[in-house]
This record gives sequence, structure tokens and C-alpha cells, in this order.
Amino acid sequence: MDPNILPFDDASCAILGLAYSLVTGSFFQVVLKKSIGGFRPYFLSVCEPAVPENGSAARGSGFQSVMYTSNVCTGNPDKIQNAMESFPLGHAEIAFAGLFYLSIYLNAQLRVFSSSATFLSRRQLRKGEEGQGEEDIKDRSSENAGNEILPTSRPGTGSMV
Repeated sequence: MDPNILPFDDASCAILGLAYSLVTGSFFQVVLKKSIGGFRPYFLSVCEPAVPENGSAARGSGFQSVMYTSNVCTGNPDKIQNAMESFPLGHAEIAFAGLFYLSIYLNAQLRVFSSSATFLSRRQLRKGEEGQGEEDIKDRSSENAGNEILPTSRPGTGSMV
């Protein structure tokens, strides 16, 4: 196998995974903005509300009739709709999606929460549990050289047991 292919495959998978994460996060951000929304700070200047005076026929709803729908706005409807979509923030969504994918990617590459730890981490774990030095591990591995069980691959998967 060509050693230059693996880094290209790894980089292309990482970039495609990041793109997928950002697109999925943006989709959920748009859905949340449309369903939850929230007013931007400049909403009243864009809305230019024509709230009726007390005692007129048009009344709001809610406590003391002070809540009105967007039909009291007299401004540009597109700007009003944009001013009603404050939450969640786009920059926060991009940061969350990117860093969440980075954590998953690093976990997969470094095998932090995996039962199939790397050789180096197994050796350090063995060294820490038994309190033996590196020389003792080398001596023990040379004693068991004839009894060593080599890893085999599972049929059809190509993965190591």
C-alpha cells in the first residue's frame, strides 16, 4: 500500500466530515430560528409599530392587553421577519458544530474511549499498574517470545481481533 494514500484519505474524510457537521448544524439553526426566534435589539426601529391608543377598537392580548402580533408593524415585512430571528446565533452554531466534530475526530484518531488502545498506551498502563520499569517489560516479553499469540484478522472484515 502506498503510504501517501493514507494521509490523503484521512484528510479528505476529515474535511468532508467537518463540512457535513457544519451543514447539519446550519440546518438545525435555521429550523430553530424559524420556530423559536427572538427579537433582535433593533426590532422596534424596524417594526415601526402603530399601536392603537387606549380605548380604541384594536386591543392586544395577554396580561393587560399589551401583547400584539406582527400585524401592528408598519415597516418592511422582510426586515421585520429578519429582526424576529435572533436566536440561536450563527457564529455560536458554527463554533459548536466545528468543535464537536473536532472532539469526535480526535477521539477516533487517538482512541481515547476505545477498548482497542494503542500499543504505547497499553505499555504505559501495564507499567503504571505493576510499577515495573521498561527493562522488566522487555525481559518479560523476551521470556514469552515462544508463547506469544499473534493477532489474526476476522474473516471477511480485515480488522484485527
